[in-house]
Amino acid sequence: MEHLFRLAERVTDHLNEELKANKQLTDFISFTESVITNTTVKILFSNGKKDKIVCYLSLHPLDMPWNFQIKINIDAAPEFELNKWKQEKAKDNEVAYEVYPNLLKDPEGKGDELAKQISADVMSVFKEIKLK
Repeated sequence: MEHLFRLAERVTDHLNEELKANKQLTDFISFTESVITNTTVKILFSNGKKDKIVCYLSLHPLDMPWNFQIKINIDAAPEFELNKWKQEKAKDNEVAYEVYPNLLKDPEGKGDELAKQISADVMSVFKEIKLK
């Protein structure tokens, strides 16, 4: 559970920083809550309206591979799934935002890399949506 907490903290910190730096673009969405159990992490960002970003990770043994599922719900793009967008952009079968056992132990700061990638992709989606 300690490892899940550290990973959730990294994702929350990086994404919240990006959202604050781009608040005009993201319509003031910010960190709202985080729920962590032995096998799941749910992180919610919202702006008090219906706009929200939900990051969800289940580490249940039957849910392999483990990866963050990220959904963005805003007026311009209701129920946008960041994972599908990422896989379409990559055009391969790689699992987007994968969390593997060694990442949870985080021997080389790879949790930061994952958190930075999630944050960068969320901002890319907002830019793409707002430019349409």
